[in-house]
Amino acid sequence: MIREFFAGIYESVIYDAAYDTIFMHLFQDWGYVYFGLIFIVIPLIFSALFYFLYFWNPYSKWWHWLIWLLVCLIFVFGITFGVANVEIFASDNDALIHALSDTGHSYYEFASLLPFLYGILNILFGLIVFLLFSWIFKQFSKLHGHIPI
Repeated sequence: MIREFFAGIYESVIYDAAYDTIFMHLFQDWGYVYFGLIFIVIPLIFSALFYFLYFWNPYSKWWHWLIWLLVCLIFVFGITFGVANVEIFASDNDALIHALSDTGHSYYEFASLLPFLYGILNILFGLIVFLLFSWIFKQFSKLHGHIPI
């Protein structure tokens, strides 16, 4: 069920039937679930750290929050890019390995673009999740109640 949920999210944005082998591999090898956990867990950790462990500066400004957000999104992109790269290019799926090595088809070029696309998509999802967690955690923070989000 969770695999279908995340596959539905990612395949509704990035899908091409001509490269179905890649997408089937990501679905069967739980790649979409890994991508989804990245855009949920990393912003959760960063927003919790900001609101509950960033004690040394109770007079923090809104741009401190913005820096945390940007660093979080860089982590989300980098980890997603790395996981997607490993899921696609370090695969033990024989059909995918054969498709990537076929020089007569553009599988390799398309597959090379996918980690970047998944990273960008996770930046957008991570931004939404970070804003949501920030809004929730701000309610319980004693030091950062003046931060706008």
